[in-house]
Amino acid sequence: MNKILKTSILGLAFVAPIFMAGNTFAAEQIDEIHISSHAESAQAGRLMSFDAVADPDCITAEDYGSNTNWSYWEEGVDNAWHGFGSEEPIAVQDGKTHYALRVLVTADEGYVFSDNPNIFFTKGDSEDGEDYTNRGYSTFTPNEGNTNGYVYIDLGYATEPAGEGEEPVFAVTYDFNGGATFNGEGTYTTHSVAVAPALSVETLIECFDYDAEANECHPLDVYRGKELDYVTVNGEQHDLGEGDGYMLNQDTTIVYYWSDADPNKVAEDEAGNSISFYDPEENREYELVVQTVSLNMTDEELEAIGMDKEEYELGKGTIMSLVGDEGDVLAYMEILVCDANPEVDYCPHDGPFTVRLKLPDNARGYDFYKLMFADMDISAEGEVVADSEEAITCDLDGDYIVCVLPHLSGYVLIGSNETSAPNTGVMTSSREAASESIILAIIVATAFISAGVFIVVSESRR
Repeated sequence: MNKILKTSILGLAFVAPIFMAGNTFAAEQIDEIHISSHAESAQAGRLMSFDAVADPDCITAEDYGSNTNWSYWEEGVDNAWHGFGSEEPIAVQDGKTHYALRVLVTADEGYVFSDNPNIFFTKGDSEDGEDYTNRGYSTFTPNEGNTNGYVYIDLGYATEPAGEGEEPVFAVTYDFNGGATFNGEGTYTTHSVAVAPALSVETLIECFDYDAEANECHPLDVYRGKELDYVTVNGEQHDLGEGDGYMLNQDTTIVYYWSDADPNKVAEDEAGNSISFYDPEENREYELVVQTVSLNMTDEELEAIGMDKEEYELGKGTIMSLVGDEGDVLAYMEILVCDANPEVDYCPHDGPFTVRLKLPDNARGYDFYKLMFADMDISAEGEVVADSEEAITCDLDGDYIVCVLPHLSGYVLIGSNETSAPNTGVMTSSREAASESIILAIIVATAFISAGVFIVVSESRR
């Protein structure tokens, strides 16, 4: 049980006091947007793709594509920015058309943009941003709700193309596509003159970044269980065979595609639950722990743990929006796999993990089952931030469900039917199920751990 207390249940011990503080869900307003890019001007001719980074950290800039792209404004026409649509973006030197970097920015949960934020633009490798709020036709156009919108960085009229003898520099963006990171980031952009790079596992992973001065290779941080299958270079597939490469003569995006390594570890418990996954440490032995927390809380049980019913109902309402109409919430499941040696404190978190889990008795009879990760946190400003991930549909194998999970943590067990849900005595409708959602399990688990008691439908350990 000691390792159980190290999981996310213990990490949620702060949740109960939240509900005593009242509703603090006011979104924080963003009044400044900083955009950085190596595209400093619009040169006459075909406009190349560009990189764009947004600050502060609560803002994300979408990569170049359908939303982040070039726009133009013809003076004296209709006073508005226009996109190029499906046409290739071409800049002309006519003395009346402005060209802008149009960047779609999205605020993190708990933040919204003001209607007229100040806009700053940092060019190239400069560390200082310039105020573009009132420069040309630079502007910010928020979408409904002000949680995202378009920043237009007016670069003015088209300039002369690179002169003879000036070697063009191209942006190369690496999209690791959920299988790796470099310096903690899922994408990486560099710049280079025209070359013909080789494409191999060594150049793409093992020596991704070469420090010539120190004669050192810096590899990608590849997620456990992922193996590079192939990449695409501007949409063209490369299988990384001997001699594979490409010609860097334009702004380029390289996307990585991964396959999952075959599982080499299996752990089971006495209830028949099992987990399989890949681990490079071949000699390590594991044990599996599955806890299924009941969602039936009576007034007496709430009183026993000292939880005010009003606070309890507020907690349930908070999480309803996360569960939505996915189905009936049946249980909260904590899944943990750890080194079988009790003296070794090692419990892998990142998957993929294939789990086979026994359904609680009162959860049987549905056509479909899902597991949905849910989490709550407190921001630096003391506000409650609730988060979830897309529900994962599981296969049904008798009284067991089989699911592939991206990580191990706390999951909501959800049941649904094509028509109506069976009457299990726990829930009677999707909305009622949502109201009895994971926040209830969080409160139960947190409060009962604090009291030295734990209401569990089943606790299984090999």
